[in-house]
Amino acid sequence: MPLWAFMIIAVLAPSARSAEVDRLSLQQARALMLERNRELQLARYAVAGAQADITIAGAPPNPTLNLGTARIGPARQGTRGR
Repeated sequence: MPLWAFMIIAVLAPSARSAEVDRLSLQQARALMLERNRELQLARYAVAGAQADITIAGAPPNPTLNLGTARIGPARQGTRGR
């Protein structure tokens, strides 16, 4: 196929594809932008994380358990009494 044929196809192909593209209203385009914008997604996750921090900060602390031992009875001195 000659080079000029490839050039014609390359020029005509975008116009054929643009006819297949759906048209968006301004509201639809804005909704897609708000939904797919990475910076806005990260901001939403940051807000959700901050809300979780607030929830955790207001919760009572986790219970703790402390154990101790004590020796009951007289201390053994030497080997006397065996």
